[in-house]
Amino acid sequence: MTSLANQLKSLALPHTQAILGDERKRVSLLFDPSEAANIDKEAVFAIGISGLEELVEVDNIFIEYQKSLFNESASGLQRLTQTSDVNKKLDETIKLFLLHLSPYFLLKPAHKTLEWLIYRYQVHLYNIDDLLVCAFPYHDSNIFIRLLQTLNLSDPKSKWHWLEQAQKHGTQLPCQTIATHAYKDEGFLNFVSSIPEQFIDVHGFERTGSNSPVHAAVAFYTKIILMGIHMSTTVKESFIAQLATFLLKGLKSRNDEYKCSAYMILSSLCSRVSLDSNFVQSILPLLTKRMTVRNGYEAISCLVLVLRTQPSIQGFPKRCFKHMCRLPGIVQHLEHLHNTGSLYTFWKPLMKYLVPAAIKDCRLGVTSSSDGGGANEELIAGKPSYWPLLESLLSDCELDEDHAGYIIQLMCESYVENKQSCHTEESQSSLTERVQAMLRLMEQKYSQAVDAEIQKQMESCDDNKLMQEFALLSISSFKYKGSDDGVSMLLRLNSPYPPVRVQGVQMLAKLLQSEAADSIDGEFVSNALDARLRDDDVSVAAAVLDVDYTHLHHYLSAKQLVDVIKSVHTNKIRVPCCEVLARHPHIAAVTDDVMKLALMNAHQRNRDILSLICSMGLPLLEGLVVKKANYYEKFRETVAKNIAVHDQPNTQMEILMEDANMDVLQEMFAVLVSLCAMKSVSLDTKRVALSHLIQLQHKIGLQTKSQDSANCPEESLAAINTGIIKIFEDWSGDWHSSESVVKLYHSFLSNLIAERKVEMIVATVDSWIQKGDFDRSFVTLVMREDDSLTLNLLHLVIELPDDILDGLHLAQNGKFTVGCLLSLLMSDQKMIRKLVLKLLARLDGLSDNSYKLHSFVAALLSQSREIKTDYLHVPEGVAKFLEEGKFASTLNELLKLIVDETLPGAMVRGLMLALSSYRDSSVLVGIKDLLRRLLDSNEGVADLRLLCACLDRFDESSAELLAKEKELWDLFVTALQSPVCQQHALSLVSKKMFDGLQLAALKGAIISHSLDIYRKTEHVSVQTEISKLIKRITLPAEVVTDILNSPLNAEKTDDSMKTKKFKRSEVKTSALPTGLDGTEWKRVRLLLEWLQNKKKLENSGLLITPLFNLITCLLETSLESPESDYMKHLLLGSLDNVLNKLNSESDEKVPVDHLNIESIVQCIRTSQNPQTHQQALLVLKSAAKMYPNRVLHHVMSIFTYMGANIMRQDDMYSFQIITKTLDTVVPEIVKASDDSGEYTITSIVRVFVDAYPHIPEHRRLPLFSKLLHTIGDYKYLYACTCLCIENLTTSSPIPESTNEYDWKTTSSQPVFLLSLFTKFPLTSQLEACTRMLEFLSSLQYDSSDAAAKPARKTPKKAKLVKSKNSITDGLFDTTLRTPKQLRHFTYESSAFIVSLLSSSAFVEQVVNNQDDSDLTSNFNQLVEMGLCYIGFVAKETSKYANHPTAKFWKALLHKAYEVLDKVNALLPSLVFIDVISSLLKSDLILIRRKALDLLNNRLPQTVFKENELNSLVDLIPIVKRIALDHTSEVDDNEDTTNRQTALFSLKILTRVLASTHSSLFAELLSELCEVFANMQMVAVQANILLLFGELICQLKVAALPSLPAMISCVVSTLQQHDLLHSNHLLWISAITTLQKIVESVPQFLSQYLLDLTTIVCKQSSVVTSGGAIYKGYKAQLPLRLKSLRESLAKEFSPRVLVPVFIKTYTELITYKPEAVEMLMGIVADHIASMGKEDLSAQYHKLLDLFLLALDYRATQHEADPFLLEETEKSIISATLKMIVKLSESAFRPMYFKLYAWATREAEVSDRLITFYRLSDQIAETLRGLFSLFASHIVKNASDVLNLANSSKTSKNTLFQSSLHRDTKNMLLCKAILNCLFKCFLYDTEGFVNKQRFDMLMQPLVDQLENLVEEGYEEYVKEYVVPCTSQLALAVGDDSLWKPLVYQICLKTRHSSAEVRKGSLHVLRNLNSKLGEDFMTLLPETIPFLAELMEDDEEEVELLCQDVIADMETVLGEPLQKYF
Repeated sequence: MTSLANQLKSLALPHTQAILGDERKRVSLLFDPSEAANIDKEAVFAIGISGLEELVEVDNIFIEYQKSLFNESASGLQRLTQTSDVNKKLDETIKLFLLHLSPYFLLKPAHKTLEWLIYRYQVHLYNIDDLLVCAFPYHDSNIFIRLLQTLNLSDPKSKWHWLEQAQKHGTQLPCQTIATHAYKDEGFLNFVSSIPEQFIDVHGFERTGSNSPVHAAVAFYTKIILMGIHMSTTVKESFIAQLATFLLKGLKSRNDEYKCSAYMILSSLCSRVSLDSNFVQSILPLLTKRMTVRNGYEAISCLVLVLRTQPSIQGFPKRCFKHMCRLPGIVQHLEHLHNTGSLYTFWKPLMKYLVPAAIKDCRLGVTSSSDGGGANEELIAGKPSYWPLLESLLSDCELDEDHAGYIIQLMCESYVENKQSCHTEESQSSLTERVQAMLRLMEQKYSQAVDAEIQKQMESCDDNKLMQEFALLSISSFKYKGSDDGVSMLLRLNSPYPPVRVQGVQMLAKLLQSEAADSIDGEFVSNALDARLRDDDVSVAAAVLDVDYTHLHHYLSAKQLVDVIKSVHTNKIRVPCCEVLARHPHIAAVTDDVMKLALMNAHQRNRDILSLICSMGLPLLEGLVVKKANYYEKFRETVAKNIAVHDQPNTQMEILMEDANMDVLQEMFAVLVSLCAMKSVSLDTKRVALSHLIQLQHKIGLQTKSQDSANCPEESLAAINTGIIKIFEDWSGDWHSSESVVKLYHSFLSNLIAERKVEMIVATVDSWIQKGDFDRSFVTLVMREDDSLTLNLLHLVIELPDDILDGLHLAQNGKFTVGCLLSLLMSDQKMIRKLVLKLLARLDGLSDNSYKLHSFVAALLSQSREIKTDYLHVPEGVAKFLEEGKFASTLNELLKLIVDETLPGAMVRGLMLALSSYRDSSVLVGIKDLLRRLLDSNEGVADLRLLCACLDRFDESSAELLAKEKELWDLFVTALQSPVCQQHALSLVSKKMFDGLQLAALKGAIISHSLDIYRKTEHVSVQTEISKLIKRITLPAEVVTDILNSPLNAEKTDDSMKTKKFKRSEVKTSALPTGLDGTEWKRVRLLLEWLQNKKKLENSGLLITPLFNLITCLLETSLESPESDYMKHLLLGSLDNVLNKLNSESDEKVPVDHLNIESIVQCIRTSQNPQTHQQALLVLKSAAKMYPNRVLHHVMSIFTYMGANIMRQDDMYSFQIITKTLDTVVPEIVKASDDSGEYTITSIVRVFVDAYPHIPEHRRLPLFSKLLHTIGDYKYLYACTCLCIENLTTSSPIPESTNEYDWKTTSSQPVFLLSLFTKFPLTSQLEACTRMLEFLSSLQYDSSDAAAKPARKTPKKAKLVKSKNSITDGLFDTTLRTPKQLRHFTYESSAFIVSLLSSSAFVEQVVNNQDDSDLTSNFNQLVEMGLCYIGFVAKETSKYANHPTAKFWKALLHKAYEVLDKVNALLPSLVFIDVISSLLKSDLILIRRKALDLLNNRLPQTVFKENELNSLVDLIPIVKRIALDHTSEVDDNEDTTNRQTALFSLKILTRVLASTHSSLFAELLSELCEVFANMQMVAVQANILLLFGELICQLKVAALPSLPAMISCVVSTLQQHDLLHSNHLLWISAITTLQKIVESVPQFLSQYLLDLTTIVCKQSSVVTSGGAIYKGYKAQLPLRLKSLRESLAKEFSPRVLVPVFIKTYTELITYKPEAVEMLMGIVADHIASMGKEDLSAQYHKLLDLFLLALDYRATQHEADPFLLEETEKSIISATLKMIVKLSESAFRPMYFKLYAWATREAEVSDRLITFYRLSDQIAETLRGLFSLFASHIVKNASDVLNLANSSKTSKNTLFQSSLHRDTKNMLLCKAILNCLFKCFLYDTEGFVNKQRFDMLMQPLVDQLENLVEEGYEEYVKEYVVPCTSQLALAVGDDSLWKPLVYQICLKTRHSSAEVRKGSLHVLRNLNSKLGEDFMTLLPETIPFLAELMEDDEEEVELLCQDVIADMETVLGEPLQKYF
């Protein structure tokens, strides 16, 4: 390429490359270039959006890119046409997106989004670096290579040209290639190293782990760097240098993964090269400083590796040690590293700090463990506890001798140092105790190293007493003591060295022989001798045995000696111990233990010890002669013989085997074998011995399996087996009948089989055959249900030689064997069946075919294949053979075997199972003897299984036989009654079997027995089985009827036996409760429990009469009990079940006379059980379906009860019962309704209403809705409502006074009624309201009041007239209610109608049904009836005007009007206007007022049309006449109220009509002004003023003719101060009107402005000074005045208002300070609203105003300081409003003029205070800009500070003529210091230079000496300290800090303690502000602080200590070294 081409290429833009590229191809990530060229922009955009949406589902962070990179507006973006700023911002957005995208780079949605970025933003050209940062962590993926192929890497000068080969070949980029390039190219190394930091900046540092967004980036960086380090044999220094920067960043990072990466890189780097020692020392603190719980192990491992690999580093800083000790789990980390052998070079640096710190903790008493910072993820903080750490490390880690010695050296040095620092005995004791424990621990593990080091320390400091004391703390301290005392002996006894322990024993022996033996603690001697006797070293134990026997017997018990002999394993000790034991005087107490010892040694063949034990005279060894021959056999025989003759042999055997080891047990086994072999031993003793033998054999077997053969020799097992054989040979009697012997024989054979002792087994079997006992022996052992033994025995018998098997003689002796094998064929084990068939075949082949079962066996063998496959084929085959009739004799033989009493039950059961498929009744007859025997015996579980197998013969095939064979029936009944098998017998009664019993008596017997069994049994499973039986059979009603009638028959019998002296009722009353506890009633109760759910019934109609009879019988008693209720419930349930069954079966009907409905109703009334109630209602429901007329006669009784009981139940079941009852009964009543029927329905509704309080709340609405929908909501909705209200009014308390009619209730009924109405159509609701009003109007009221008396039953005394309507007769019974209750009812009914009409639900229904034509007629009727009701109530109101009930009628009339009001709110506007017009013409003032209220409520809420507005105009004259005329003859209060209401109506009409009828309202305004002048009623005046305000707002210019008169009215009112103070409403009205005038016509108020402003300020000052009296409605007054002041400030132009300000100020300055404040507030608000031009025009006038106002302090000398402060503050605030709007050029001269104004006088005046306070506020507002002007005041501020300093000048220099000189002086200083502080604080332009610093420094510092009389400390802390510190910060020059600090330090030598304390406060603040920079000032500060540390004043000294502590905290190092 030519040079020109290179230049052109370098100038080419990336976008140009894209535009000038090949149009047939396009770069794409997802598609082929040629294919991508055919895809349009919309398709690519859709792909990108799809990918982004999928990413949003994964991470919400991508939502923000929907509006930027993936916005539709970006689809037309061209980067070439954008500015550099836009492209730069776009690059930042793309970079951020790619960093967010990187964690999901391998996902398909990420590829989609990259496709859009490549297409639209050309990121492959513009953002290559960012793209590769995103993709490089996945360099080994295919998508990375695909991304590389989108880049242009052909330019050799490109830094990414090295990737071109991977791009061309399309192969994955190996990690080695990347690492090589990073090692060679420093730029790429920097690129790779910066990747983790970029990811952490974007994703944060909190998330870690494999799912972390930064995980892949950190892993990539770590992998590349580690491979780069190991790239070559040496690592380049440039590589290390560049890597060091990022390594430090990683160590400082808060991301755990990045930090662990740095640990790995540092470790790898240290393992390769030796780093600079200074660099390593700098990074060591970083390794542990930011260590967390999660990376603690890695950090410590890295530190250990650095110490091991860097020879120049011999340790680590103490800070590292402290950080490590705070880490939880540090011990476990160090142990793990120590086990790997990594801590060799780490121990000494660690112990260098740890040992002294731990011993110091001991001295200070800090030895408890602490977890440091807790196991959280934050940095570890807190003070660690070193002692537990040291203790854990030394206990758990094994050190070498060198390190152990080093630790002892450190312990010694630290102990000596800390011991010298102990000042209390407690600390010395704690230190000694802890160090001694640690030293003992070290001595036990490293005794030689400890001795050597202690010896070394002793030699180096012989004269040091503390060193000797330390040496004496060790166990071997006796080496360093001069005499042998008790301590030395104790230490020798516990020495780790055997020779020393021997010396200790010898010393103890000498001591026991000395005279001091009596003073020795006996327990100590006993423990010492016992411990040393058990010593591991033989020489030590031998030394104990050399002690005199007398002492040993005295201090060692016989039990201890026995335990020693057991535990010691060498005869060198055991034999002497036995000798000592033999002579022990108390050996009799351990006879049993010694006997166990003898058994153990006999088993071990230890003849020496056994001989010694025999000489002890033990009872069980009596008669044993020690001989050489057969000694051990004689030993066993002797022991067995002595046990046999013992008084309690069983107890003796148990004692010997209790807690015995295996040697004793094995020897005891041999003894018991010998015992059983003795013929002289009783049979009981042998049985006990056999039981023990079985247990021992099991224990020995388990032990021998777990032990080696060496521990259990073969001869032991052989001896055991030989012994057992001997038992059987010598056994006298039939062993087959002894269960214990059989068990032993069984175990014996099992062991022989397990040990494969074939010869012994064959010999045993042969002996059976020889004795002719094989048959029984084989059957007895094989049928033990042990499959393993059975298999083995079958194997052995099959393998016996033919000559042995020939001797069986099957014809004579083999029937049991053959029967046993046939039984075994029913085994579910295939191998057993296979062996049985094989054995049968062999036996059959050897026999002569003469035995009876030969043919049957041959037939079975013919089906061997099927039998092997499935054992169930055996019973099928047997049944098949027997049914063919060929083997009749075989059946007899099998039955004989079955009934044989000598055979095992398992064999018989197997034979029964083999016959199970053969269902002939002959089998049942043949086994009846066996069945009887089994039922009589009831033996065990095995027999039970056999019994069940026999009972299985009872089935449907035997049902007919049971009717014929009474014996079999008796057996079956016996089985039913037997507790053992009754459950199984019950399960046999199937439906077919029950139906097959032809006799009803048998069926009844089964039912009867089942009832008895169910009643008596305690087993739930039996009861369950009976329930299943009853469920599966069909119950005949005849059988059940007999059982149901049995109690009645029994009662009749009992009654006949009573004497006739007792009445019948008395007999029943007394007999019935007793009868319920009787058997018959219990049986009936159980039967009823089944019947109530029984579906299978025959002739169920027969049960009706018995059930009703039982109910009647129960009801005849007056006693109630839970049993009676439960019985009723069961009877009703059964009756309901029967009736339902009859209803479903249309063919079967019950005569109506059988339905005793009266008893059901009576049952409901008498019972208190809700379940009984529910069940009775269900019966009524079912009866109503059958005979509804029958139920109708009892309906009121039913519903009365429902209201009182059922409705109170809160469960869905009760609710469903009521609903179904309503659905069933009520429709029939409605159908039959006449006049009486309507009254009945009303009565039903009353029942529900009376029950309302008890109905659960959530059940009420559905229940009443269902009721009304059923009876007819249109007709009865109002009746239900009236009844509810009547119930409410009669149940709630009535006021005592007859004049109290404002009834309120907390009942939920009104809310419920509103909800109930919403469930019905709107027409029904309106009809109900109309009927209610009609009903209320029809009631007649009496003038007398009987409210205080109870209601009378006679209508005459109630004097109320009853309605004649049949429905209303039941609504409110006037004959039973008082007049007061009637009035209460009337009022509440009216109130409810109001609530209904105003409810949102009702209004919504009206809106939704406006087009309904019927709705209009309903509304017309309601309005008509409402007017009638109002007329009725108004008439009654007039009638009772002078009556005590007058107040009630007024309240009721108000409520009636409210009804009309709510109706009218729903009416069209024109109709509404007509109604109001007629009402306003009424003669009654109350009606007129109510009409006005209706009008006032409607007008603001309605938008009127044009024709409606014209109708409204006609109302104005009527309303005006009410408001302005005073012709009414009523009292003034009524007239005033009406006039106020009318004026308010005019106000609303003005708001609606004034814009279109201005002339009419202008006349009204003129007329009002005339009326106001003559009005004497203040309330009316207030309303006229408010109407003025509304008229001026609406009329504006049209009101100008009346403006002067109106303003005159307002101003004159505001000037009447006394009137306003007594009438705040008038005051508020006047202020409100004035504000509206100001806001409406400000252009025409110039001539009134001065007066208005003055009045407003004065009024505001009065209110402000009033303070807390303006509460409640009065609180509006300050708010109204504030709003008026704001209006004054904003509505007038500056041209008019500014001149008024100066005049107003001149007038107000002599009035009140608060008035000036109000004026300044108006000025500030006005300036804030001024524009730039207006401000420029009024600049000079405003300046003059402020110069005049700022002089307020100077002119008002005698003003209250507080008020003066507040007033000046308001003036300054207003001035600031102007200043912030001025430009620099305008403000500068103004400020200088203010400065000249303040300083022009010769002496310092009050103006200076005002000036600096103003400057302070200016500095706070302008901040840094104020420094442009502040230089002008620096010199003056410095001079004034000097003048104001009491230490420099006389106290009378300033403010000489003022009374408050000191206060003003301090106020001036504070103002100056505040101003300077703000200047320093906001100095950003170098305001504080050296010149100004020098000018201000000394005066500021000297203020510390400015001792004021009060508040000096506050003055210094709040003003001097901040200002001085900020001055130092602002100058920022340490060369200037030193003189400042020096001057401050000089103040610490002041004679005043307060000044010294103030200086310390300044130094503390300076240190806090400067931080580490204060280090340079320490040399100047330390000497002065040292002096203050010894100050005479304690407060100064303590404060100095606190300051030093704060300095140490800030500087990070102690300052003690500088003192």
